[in-house]
Amino acid sequence: MKKHWHKSKMAQILSGVAIVALFALAFLYVAGVLASSDMTWQNRLTNVRDVLLVIGGPAALFVAIWRGKAADKQAQAATDQTKVASHQTEASHAQVQTAQEGMLSAWYQKGAEMLGSEVLAVRIGGIHALATLADRHTDTYQHRVSELLAAFARLPTVDGRTEGEESNAIENAGSRGPQPRQDVQAAVKVLGQRTFEQIGFDRENTDEPHMPNLRSFELVGGDMMYYRLPSVDLWDANLRSVNLSYADLSGAWLAHSTLAHAEMEGIDLTG
Repeated sequence: MKKHWHKSKMAQILSGVAIVALFALAFLYVAGVLASSDMTWQNRLTNVRDVLLVIGGPAALFVAIWRGKAADKQAQAATDQTKVASHQTEASHAQVQTAQEGMLSAWYQKGAEMLGSEVLAVRIGGIHALATLADRHTDTYQHRVSELLAAFARLPTVDGRTEGEESNAIENAGSRGPQPRQDVQAAVKVLGQRTFEQIGFDRENTDEPHMPNLRSFELVGGDMMYYRLPSVDLWDANLRSVNLSYADLSGAWLAHSTLAHAEMEGIDLTG
């Protein structure tokens, strides 16, 4: 690269010297012509004009070449600046993407941690946080959130209420009939209200014929009305007194499940 630069610089210097020498010779010639007494003034002016025309061509060519090279240098400099800006933009995008991925991962981990809390409100908050994550970033987190909430519904965290609070809750629930755990109901609601796009993502990311996996889970007295749970695995599930009206359970596996007193008007059990 340096050798090429030196050759180019030397060529420019030699070209400049040649032009200067040419002008010097022309000046001497013109001076001699004007000082000559053997020619008429008209002949002298004609000779001077011819000389100027002769040296004007190479001079104009040199100027044109110099301008062309200057323009090439400017164009190359602009290209280099564009490349630098492009690399900086790509690096910036990569940094933003990395930061976003880290933020979403922290969001998912925090939601999972909240499911393990002994406080009911915290667990429900974690469920809603995970549902929002799956809604906004379906292609990345939908299937992970579905599997996590299904696992929670099957094996929910032990509630942290005291014995007295637990007794009061059971007594109050008895007056209204059997009631499901609120956190389990919330988790199943997220699964049952998935969009068709989210259901498609879940199916594409598993080899299991039946999912979500809700085997042996309990939702006694719960509400699954209008839920979309095609091909769900409800083997040995306790759905006693659950409202299943107009739910889509097409292709579901219901072997050994309990459906006593369940409301099943308009339910889809095809397949």
